[in-house]
Amino acid sequence: MSTDYFTIGCTPGDEPCIQVGHPKYSEIARTECSYYIQDLTHNLRNRFSLTDTQDLSVVFRIKSFPHDFGSYHEVAVYYDPSDQISVDQAIVAEEGLEHWSEESAIRLQALYNLHKLDLVVDRYRDVPGFNHS
Repeated sequence: MSTDYFTIGCTPGDEPCIQVGHPKYSEIARTECSYYIQDLTHNLRNRFSLTDTQDLSVVFRIKSFPHDFGSYHEVAVYYDPSDQISVDQAIVAEEGLEHWSEESAIRLQALYNLHKLDLVVDRYRDVPGFNHS
């Protein structure tokens, strides 16, 4: 079985993320990627009508890439190009998500606030007390 992968990004498309070069980049970026993997997995299970006991035909991993200011991290979806179900799931996963799930948004905003980062998840953008700027 051969595998290939697509990179998806580190956070949903309409959400902020920690920037490479920040002193806590690796720790926070890996946390963002982990929550993104959870949300992507949940999305795929729903889109393909899978139960919690059924395995996906793809695997999500955090992949690191070199950058001028150190490594950066993204979510990658690994799939089997000879398995049509795997390919179909990878294509849906590659579309990514626009926003965090409620659970991920709450956890990440708490993390951003804890580290006094000027990051606000989209659903809290207009809620007083969530923006440090």
